[in-house]
Amino acid sequence: MKIIPTTYIDIVGKSYNVYQISTNEHEYESPTDIPSIYFRYDLSPISVSYKQQQRHNFHFFVNLCAIVGGVYTVVGILYSIINALLIKE
Repeated sequence: MKIIPTTYIDIVGKSYNVYQISTNEHEYESPTDIPSIYFRYDLSPISVSYKQQQRHNFHFFVNLCAIVGGVYTVVGILYSIINALLIKE
C-alpha cells in the first residue's frame, strides 16, 4: 500500500486532510502451504494539495477559441497535402 497525505481545500476555504491510497496485489506460493497475508506500508514523503477554484467564463471562451483554431489549422494542413497529392501539374 502506498499512502500519500493529501490536503483538499474547497471553494469556501475549508481544509480537509485526507490520504490517497494505492494498492498492489501479488500472489506467492509458500513451500509450507501455510495461509498468510502480508501488508507493506509505504508512506510517501511528498504531500499533495488540491485547491478548488472557480473559473470565469473568459477561460471557457479562450479554450473554445484554441480548440476551434487548432481544428481549423489541422484541416487546412490536411487540405493542402491532399490538394498537392491529387492535383499534379
